[in-house]
Amino acid sequence: MAWDRACDIVLNSVLKVRPNENLVIVADEASQLVAEALHDRAREAHLDSTLCLMGRRTKPAEEPPPAIAAAMLAADCAVLATTQSITHSRARHAAMNAGVRIASMPGASARMFEDGSLEADVNLTQPLGLWIAEQITAADEARITSPLGTDLRMSIKGRRGGGSYGVADVAGAFTVTPCLESTVGPVEWTAEGTLVVDGVVVPGGMVKQPFEIVFEKGTVKRIGDGPDAEAFKSMMEGYGDPNVFHVAELGIGLNPRAQMGFGIMAEDEGVYGTIHIGLGEGRSFGSSITAITHTDLVLLTGQITLDGKVILDRREFAYTPPTG
Repeated sequence: MAWDRACDIVLNSVLKVRPNENLVIVADEASQLVAEALHDRAREAHLDSTLCLMGRRTKPAEEPPPAIAAAMLAADCAVLATTQSITHSRARHAAMNAGVRIASMPGASARMFEDGSLEADVNLTQPLGLWIAEQITAADEARITSPLGTDLRMSIKGRRGGGSYGVADVAGAFTVTPCLESTVGPVEWTAEGTLVVDGVVVPGGMVKQPFEIVFEKGTVKRIGDGPDAEAFKSMMEGYGDPNVFHVAELGIGLNPRAQMGFGIMAEDEGVYGTIHIGLGEGRSFGSSITAITHTDLVLLTGQITLDGKVILDRREFAYTPPTG
């Protein structure tokens, strides 16, 4: 069965849970079905699994209840199979810093367990992600362009490239699955230029009419016209936190099995060769920006250059896999 296969990937390949370890699975009402499948599969394998059910969070990065944060902190490993992402929560950071291995699965749903996105070969995606991280770490400036008019520059000088490659098998390791991605937190207040969003707003949905966002000094200065632009503006202003408009992440999707537009956060921004700009909460990426939530803006097709060197162009990477 597809669900058994998906559960086994999370438990055995991503986290590599051992029989003597305490596994905590966090879920909410909307993701309870898949979380129970993980828990049942873990129990069948004689793993010490605890299922923690909480109320659905209202936005990404919202903290879980203190009791669940405490359970995460006491675990050896944890799966965050939630509807809204708690990837960027203080609770996740505290547990990871305490040595807990964590796999976050925002947007956890039946479709995620059935569409094959969890079956991406990490033996292929991880070397690519590590190569991108090396290129980012060595560069001073990143530039994003696209056929629709995107032209956005930002400093990444002194910043280390990182990412989520689908494996969390050592103490304190963390991954978002199936959101395989390379990431960096740009130097604060340096993003300048225009982004034309033609993919997905996360949270939100597929963009029907691409819209323009102008950035000055690392902050959203102006949002263009159209229904998607208006919905984005309304959502962001509704948070009541000016920090949600600051650039905190440059991300690149690495999962060739991920699919976009089905309301699964972990897939929307992990689609192979897509580009996203993250706004707001940025501690996960080495940024000093803190905010009430984190929002991603996904470009379907674009080019990334690092100090003038092209590393990604129209969903193709300038990367040659090692042979042998």
